Amino acid sequence: SYLVEAEALRTLGRMKEPGLMSLFKGYLKKESWNDILRCAALDAIGSLQLAESVSILKEHSRYGYHPNVRMTAIRRLGVLGRARDDIQTHLVSLLSDKYLLVQLAVVRALGAFADERVTEALMKYTTGDLDGRLKRAAEEAVRKIRKGMEQEFPTAK
Repeated sequence: SYLVEAEALRTLGRMKEPGLMSLFKGYLKKESWNDILRCAALDAIGSLQLAESVSILKEHSRYGYHPNVRMTAIRRLGVLGRARDDIQTHLVSLLSDKYLLVQLAVVRALGAFADERVTEALMKYTTGDLDGRLKRAAEEAVRKIRKGMEQEFPTAK
């Protein structure tokens, strides 16, 4: 079953053994239903948290890959992106993607950063003639970021 194989890959990734990178990269070339094996390989690669992991995830988040692969890469970049300007810049560039589910994944990933620098980019998606799901997700992300900033830097009373 693809599902069992995918879960095994994710479990191996959580072991954080750098020597498994070549195994995971091999799975990026395997065809499977809904690209479930590529997604699991990207989850495992993201778990390794190596410098090479970021470049692989960035590559697979770009247009041209199956949407499930792209969204998995984006979610993983969201985990690795805190305090990483290169990842934040990459994700902000993906906000203009034409595929709504990719945009939603990017908004959620940016919201997870709790970095005020991305609020301006997110604010552009809270108004206008956009899908309501995207607007709500952007509003939630901005609220989450601002709440995180208030907790990190409380105002003096």
